[in-house]
Amino acid sequence: MENVTEPNKVLSPYSRISQLCFLQLLVNKFGAAAEVLPDGDTTLADAMEKLGMRFLTDSGDRISSQVFQAVSYFAAASLARCDKSDKPLVELMVSGLSHKKLGKKIAQSFRTLLSPSHIMNKENFCHIRPLRQGHLYNFSINAILTMWQRTQDHSTRTNCLIALAATIHSMDTNVYLDAVPQILPLILEGTNVHNDDPTKIFCINIIARLIPLVPTLITTHLDSIISRMVSRTRNTYYSPSDANVECRAAAIDVLALLVEHVGKTQVLKRKARVLSELDVAVDDCSVVVRERAVRCRLAWFNLRDSEE
Repeated sequence: MENVTEPNKVLSPYSRISQLCFLQLLVNKFGAAAEVLPDGDTTLADAMEKLGMRFLTDSGDRISSQVFQAVSYFAAASLARCDKSDKPLVELMVSGLSHKKLGKKIAQSFRTLLSPSHIMNKENFCHIRPLRQGHLYNFSINAILTMWQRTQDHSTRTNCLIALAATIHSMDTNVYLDAVPQILPLILEGTNVHNDDPTKIFCINIIARLIPLVPTLITTHLDSIISRMVSRTRNTYYSPSDANVECRAAAIDVLALLVEHVGKTQVLKRKARVLSELDVAVDDCSVVVRERAVRCRLAWFNLRDSEE
């Protein structure tokens, strides 16, 4: 643990990731989180939590994102095992979202918690519990929503959006379906996060998954969804999009899904606007975006009043 958390330790990227994965195996397969350290009073999980707390409260220059990278790997291993150390570590990460220096790095580290691993998996006889998704939801989602609502700090609110998107994107939809009315406005806001394409694509994909499941709720946010999707797809020489090819293609897929699952009366009201935006998308510099834009434009063009 000291090798992967010591700020002054110089390790190559491959060496560091190897040690983090080894730490995960120790925690997940062998229950090392409960191992008592030589002081005879502190467990490995306690030591990791205290180290994270120390760095959050350290006002000097020793703050290092390496610590919270290690915390996220440790928490992911505990979470997969449903070890009792998972809750304090996840809560520590949530509290770190408001940190002025490390907040964004901590938010991005939420992507580690449920993401598939080529090391920590069932093929290597690790414990991957189905309940881990519900645990993470209970430990983090309400706290993130509350933090976002109570703070006016732009950086903290952005960090909340990044963490929320990373968490929700990796969950089965039925885990958070009941809370979609509270979550969807933040996911829509997350499509506008600057300089973070993974967060944008996570949010767009979440919206795509929700459209067939909650079409009535989607209808109440229809204008917002269309506005955000066309903002991502609008990519011209003089006004380039802030989204990469994957984001632009996914945004077009969302527009296509609206035709299939939202009431015809509602989409017909927006037909002219969407078609004009798709006229721009069919000239995108990416062949992937152009192909999807052509198919999507055809679906919107074929909408007729008689289909109501």
